[in-house]
Amino acid sequence: MKRKILILGGNIYQKELIIKAKQHGLFVISLDNRPDNQGHLHSDKYYNISTVDYNKVLQIAKEENINAITSAASDVALSTIGYVNDNLNLSGINFLQANLFTDKLKFRNHLKSTKLAPIYFKEVSSVDDIINVLYEFKKTLLIKPVKSSGSKGVKVIDFNDAKEKDKLNSLLQEAKNYSIDNRVLVEEYFHGKNCSAEGYLENGKIQSITFSEKLTTEHPTRVPIQHIVPAPINEKIYNRFCCFIETLFQSVKLYDSIFNLDVIINDIDFNIIEVSPRTGGNCIPDIIKYHSGTDMFEVALNIALGNKISPKKKCGHGFVGVRLLRSDISGKLKDVSYNNHIVSKFKNFVLETMIDYNPGDEIAAFTNGSHRIGHIILKSDKIAHLRNLLNEADNYFRWEINV
Repeated sequence: MKRKILILGGNIYQKELIIKAKQHGLFVISLDNRPDNQGHLHSDKYYNISTVDYNKVLQIAKEENINAITSAASDVALSTIGYVNDNLNLSGINFLQANLFTDKLKFRNHLKSTKLAPIYFKEVSSVDDIINVLYEFKKTLLIKPVKSSGSKGVKVIDFNDAKEKDKLNSLLQEAKNYSIDNRVLVEEYFHGKNCSAEGYLENGKIQSITFSEKLTTEHPTRVPIQHIVPAPINEKIYNRFCCFIETLFQSVKLYDSIFNLDVIINDIDFNIIEVSPRTGGNCIPDIIKYHSGTDMFEVALNIALGNKISPKKKCGHGFVGVRLLRSDISGKLKDVSYNNHIVSKFKNFVLETMIDYNPGDEIAAFTNGSHRIGHIILKSDKIAHLRNLLNEADNYFRWEINV
């Protein structure tokens, strides 16, 4: 009989995990409250239940007699995974660990109490709270949901915004709407190079880590639209950073785990924005695999199943980057066509393209990562050349949209 795995979510990034699990001969059950998600077409069975409904998910897990539970690119599902693992004694993250990483206030308090990263932060519940913090701190801050996923509801504010009550109220309400428990915090904004990193630990030691150079939309939204691996990192910063990650995970007794994180790095220091014990979104596992051969989805499955990790590695491409394709306007997609000039120019550098929508589908103007309309993955031997290619990649397709 096939071993059963429950995968929470079925979006574009979780679909890849579902397909990988099927390739490993597992019986795959997918679960979320969005039956139109693409991943469910590839699973053996689907349940229309919210991924944050602990008790209903646990009930399904018991009825199906699952061997493992996992997800990808989702912070909101982690606490449910921990809850099920605790109740069924399954391999992987537990409930307390999951809550620490997914509750940004608990995470910041942990970093402060362990003196790993004692930056300024504070919970806010009103516009007056935010204004008081701006007058007190007089520096650039991030406002973000306490419990959310990715960059949703995250905005940059500074001292000049203290007089813009309507703007601050709008940002506060947006952050509350994206937060599962309606809580919001502000924290110190660190200036430097915007990066992500993904890897995994075994027995508390990093076995693989890949930094990605990240490009975001403009102030104040800062939504990631591009990643390039590997990002050039100062050796001293790299070594200190690896020590930080190992110390952090050892401090919560999570010794075998994937990690995905956002970090700001300058010439002398770094500041952790977020850390999550799961694979990343925005095709980060894909570009890592194209670059180094390390299959992060395979690692995730092995951890969930309690197997020895040992992913197969092979030589890959020099620099690999992904660009999320986006629309500036909302409307109905009428047609998609190739830009033949760009296609010809890119022919030796394209590794993968994907379009998420069909003609007739409604698409949204891009304000968060879920509004992507596709992606393109490119390679090059030189990072500067790859940056230039990715900058042109928005024009690889022509989109006709009826407003």
